[in-house]
Amino acid sequence: MNTDYFVVYKINSIFDNCNFIFSSMPNKLEQHHIFLPILLIPTCLLLMAFYGYSFMSTIMGNEGVNGDMYVYYRIPFFVWVAYNFLIAFFALMSIISQLINLAQRNPLQLNKAFIRCSILIATVIVCEIYLQTRFVGKG
Repeated sequence: MNTDYFVVYKINSIFDNCNFIFSSMPNKLEQHHIFLPILLIPTCLLLMAFYGYSFMSTIMGNEGVNGDMYVYYRIPFFVWVAYNFLIAFFALMSIISQLINLAQRNPLQLNKAFIRCSILIATVIVCEIYLQTRFVGKG
């Protein structure tokens, strides 16, 4: 018996089994598929509200904490506006994708939406830690 053929056959059978597992997932949502959007949608709503408000305050030229924060972080105006807009936009897209996939009862897409939302939250945390190193207070 040719061992190369046997190894290739075994590897192909492993991949076939993996494809069967992922492609034949039923449309039945398990408990964690319902629980995760309950936690992530309010989190994304808060991200969208805070960063959206900061975006609008900066664009409108409001004075105060949200309108002038780019000065304290020593960041150009355009970069600060883009940063706030992108976080608010991706949070909104994350909410919409979770709601659509929850309505369609699609567990695989819900898992992907959870991963994308987790990456968004981790990115925001890392960016905020970086911004705190650049902060210059008054006085």
